[in-house]
Amino acid sequence: MAAVALATGLGTVRLEAGEIITTPSGERVLLEHFILHAGIAADFYEYTDSTGTRVLHGVYKLIYPGGWIKRSMTYYHGVRDGPFAKWTNDAVKEVDGHYKAGVLHGEIRWYHDSGKVKSEEIFAEGELNGPYVWYYENGRVRERGAYKKGVLDGPYIEYHENGRVYLEGSYRNGQLQGVVRLYDQDGTARQEGVLEKDRIVGSWTCLMGRDSTGTRRDGCDGKLYFECACD
Repeated sequence: MAAVALATGLGTVRLEAGEIITTPSGERVLLEHFILHAGIAADFYEYTDSTGTRVLHGVYKLIYPGGWIKRSMTYYHGVRDGPFAKWTNDAVKEVDGHYKAGVLHGEIRWYHDSGKVKSEEIFAEGELNGPYVWYYENGRVRERGAYKKGVLDGPYIEYHENGRVYLEGSYRNGQLQGVVRLYDQDGTARQEGVLEKDRIVGSWTCLMGRDSTGTRRDGCDGKLYFECACD
């Protein structure tokens, strides 16, 4: 099939030579390459099945008038499957990763406006599952932890923007559990206690230094850790 230009209400469509492919159902169809110009240009592949349904198959791109890509998505016989990415109006990448059989799967990365990585997360068949890291814009780690079937579960740590540890603890079934310790920006341990379902069990300890036993604050039982902060 030779390239054909068609004038439509949506703008000019250029249909390029296609190839014959086989669908999962065994149907033989013509895969065609379309380039649509209508404000934001579209570049994509599709075929029409025996029911008259138009099915995307291959990489689909939306392109800003300035020429940079707005969104790139990979399809496999109408289902999102493969790499994808999205950019802002200023050509800065927002997110990239993969789909598998229509759902997020594998590592997904989000980006700051500066283009630096903002977060790295692992998906398994549409659910957060595995370690993740969030970053400050200066590139230092902001927090790290892990998900299990969509909820936070396992060791968890937050950092000050200068790179020093702010909080150490653990999540279980989406809630902070067990011993938690908080630190000043200079690395000095200042507060600690035991949590159950995000709330303090018993009293809260205000530390004078990293190795100090500190003083205990009464009346903290049942409060969130930040509701019993030390002066």
